[in-house]
Amino acid sequence: MRDVALAHLNGIKFENAAGKRYFLTVADGMPLENFAKVLYNHYGPPGNNEFPKCKNPKDKLPKWPLSCMACCNKQVSYALELWGKNLKFDNIDTIVILKIDFRSPEQAIIDCVESLKEWKKVTPNEKK
Repeated sequence: MRDVALAHLNGIKFENAAGKRYFLTVADGMPLENFAKVLYNHYGPPGNNEFPKCKNPKDKLPKWPLSCMACCNKQVSYALELWGKNLKFDNIDTIVILKIDFRSPEQAIIDCVESLKEWKKVTPNEKK
């Protein structure tokens, strides 16, 4: 969201940005199944007691939960179509004209989790 907000501000600030549309995404995306690896690397290793180690594979998110949810949700069904694909975009105009240095996909995932924690949408497990 911070990159999107900055893009809107810079779109107003820079005259040469007027009347154009821009891709507000990193050029090299990340396959959906690799999200689990990012989360594990940030929250799962020993020494971080906030979240317990996940018991799922450390490298990839399993496909079966997404397949189950896709039966009931059209948006999840679309995400399932993207499974295993690494989308790439040409965002050079966004970087040059709007002067945006996008956060990495890894940082965006971590920022999202931190925001969910802040809003108490996810909470660390407490030892009993």
